[in-house]
Amino acid sequence: MNSQKKIVVGSAILALLVVSAIGAWGDETPSVEVPVRLLVIDETQGLQANQIEALSDVRATGVAEITKIRTERTNARCRIVWLANPSTGRPLAQYNQGVLAIKDVFRKPEDIRRLDFALATATGDVDLREINARHGAPVPPRYSSEACRSLVLWAWSRTSDQVSFTPEATEAILAAAMDFGQRYHPSIPIVEPADQRLKFARLAAATAARMYSTDSTGEILEVHPSHVAFVRSYLDKIFDSRGMSYLEYSKQQKQGESFPSYCRRVIEDYIKRPEHYYLRDEVRRDKADLFAFKADLWQVAVSLIWHSPSRRLFLLLMGLRRT
Repeated sequence: MNSQKKIVVGSAILALLVVSAIGAWGDETPSVEVPVRLLVIDETQGLQANQIEALSDVRATGVAEITKIRTERTNARCRIVWLANPSTGRPLAQYNQGVLAIKDVFRKPEDIRRLDFALATATGDVDLREINARHGAPVPPRYSSEACRSLVLWAWSRTSDQVSFTPEATEAILAAAMDFGQRYHPSIPIVEPADQRLKFARLAAATAARMYSTDSTGEILEVHPSHVAFVRSYLDKIFDSRGMSYLEYSKQQKQGESFPSYCRRVIEDYIKRPEHYYLRDEVRRDKADLFAFKADLWQVAVSLIWHSPSRRLFLLLMGLRRT
């Protein structure tokens, strides 16, 4: 019964994507596409990997297809917000880096790659004194709800020929994509070097729309370098936050890729058969090779212990130091 319910949930989400695009079921697909909508999926960790995978084609192509008595196929360019706790049930603080929890929710790299960005927040990120502080009387919002709604609908109604990137903004996007591609590791492809320029373009356009950056007619959305700079600064802030630690993770991954080959071989062998490394004779080498090995290994000792925080690895390092 539980598995049946989970399958129904996955089908319902796909159906909702289709309904959001065509408005309502009927005998004929409407010839005029209705306004696109926002879809928020809460408790994403409750979905099975195959259910998220069922949405992959929709997210990649922007076209939803569902088969009942007949097959319906239509545009489904929904904005999706995924909300989730770690699927393992572990608090985020128990991960070496919070970004690792994303791999537990989205099991396939291609599903992670289709996220424009991700934000992680852990217990303690907001001070309890701030949460439990007394607040003054509510004040009228600076902008009315109706004005905010009109701005969102205006942004959603822009067509491709109504969005203009200045040459300076385009250069800023390419420079930012190059920088992120070099600093963030694609093993968790929130930042994917081949796609990052497109993510920057989308987010910069969204920022420009939020600021109502237009030409004199109020119809053409104009994207400027300042919008790209904001997105770049914001992504760096959340990726390097205590809860996310994506930048820290990337640095460790890049450092691991720079291990000398003989150092890597010994470490891989140690992982396969750690019991042999209680005897230092197992890593005996000539003096020059052993000296070079120990020197390089100690340069990355902290990173090694971080990646594999086992007592055996620590004893191995200490044993090499005493040889």
